[in-house]
Amino acid sequence: MLQSSTLYEFDGIGTHWWCESLSHPIPSDLQVAVIAEVDRFDRLYSRFREDSLIIDLARTGVLHSPPPELVDMLSFSKELYELSDGGFDVSVGGILHAQGYGSRTHASTITGQAFWSRTHISRSKITIPAGAIIDIGGLGKGWLIDAIATLFVSHDVESFVINGGGDMYIAADEPVTIALEDPREPTQSIGTVKILGGFAASSQGKRTWSDGDVDRQHIVSARNTPTDIPSGVFVQAASARIADACATAIFVRPDRVTQLIDRYNLTVKIV
Repeated sequence: MLQSSTLYEFDGIGTHWWCESLSHPIPSDLQVAVIAEVDRFDRLYSRFREDSLIIDLARTGVLHSPPPELVDMLSFSKELYELSDGGFDVSVGGILHAQGYGSRTHASTITGQAFWSRTHISRSKITIPAGAIIDIGGLGKGWLIDAIATLFVSHDVESFVINGGGDMYIAADEPVTIALEDPREPTQSIGTVKILGGFAASSQGKRTWSDGDVDRQHIVSARNTPTDIPSGVFVQAASARIADACATAIFVRPDRVTQLIDRYNLTVKIV
């Protein structure tokens, strides 16, 4: 049986999580609900699972009666694609597979405008070009953090920190101070920031792998991007999903930071 504590840690969707109540112990039924939510999210939206909706959608190109959550994620993704001038693009899953970050049997070059011009999203049906692979990594963790935050509130835990691999949502009476990891030297800090709401960071050093003789990193874009890619981007926003997605978009297209700040009322630090 799970024991109540103010801190609950676990691993899920490829990262380490810690959830901390700032008031009273986290009840055991909430811990169970959190794990169930993480498992559900992974089962539906992971491009690494052959039984996921993402892979099923790639095989057939159509999904009837899609989860409202997926409709909302893709609608938000399309908005970000346009605001970032193609920098933020969930259609790059096939590129990542081709580079060895996933099964090469799902490699695809259907990205960018070739993807979005043939994609249609509604509450009753989603259609995409068959073979195209959606990757929600640029916003999925933030989306899941917000879902877990909703679970905390529904279980009467209203003051808390949800941290998924450094991206987080904080609910408290006063802002919580956190240290900012130096993206160029992870053992060092570049300062602190006070946070309420969503927070996310993107950097070149996260999730790297070797593709033959080539070193890869997980944030890619279907468009050519500026040569002055930053070392890291830190974003505060009203929600974790907005912070996560915008950190990715700004990392790939730092020249679009003004448009994203204006649209989502962000606080941004670029290193």
